[in-house]
Parts: sequence; C-alpha cells; structure tokens
Amino acid sequence: MGVGETLAILGAVVLATLFFGFMGAQPRPLLTLKPRWAPWRFLMLLGVMAIVAVLAHLVNMVRGG
Repeated sequence: MGVGETLAILGAVVLATLFFGFMGAQPRPLLTLKPRWAPWRFLMLLGVMAIVAVLAHLVNMVRGG
C-alpha cells in the first residue's frame, strides 16, 4: 500500500470519526425511552484508534521501514 492509498484511508477514517462524534453529541429527546440504534461514542473511540494505527503506519512508511 502506497502513501496515496494510506492518506485516502486516513481521510476517510477522519471523516467517519467526525461524523460519529457529531452524532454522539446530539441530545436525546427527553420523552423517548428508546435506546440509540448505534453506539456513536464507541464508534468514535474505534475511529480514533484506527487513526492512530494509520498514522503509525504512515510514519513507518515515510521513514523507510
């Protein structure tokens, strides 16, 4: 995988993580007792972990490893 593909994956993961953070910050209506369908905060944490992993891979590629 080249640098271009890695940067494309990094951009996609960053956009997804921003969307997850936005959805997780939305207030729930007070009168509904229904649970949320997606665990947005957990997905946001998974996205941050993926960003760290992709950045580590990118740094390793740039250093020549």
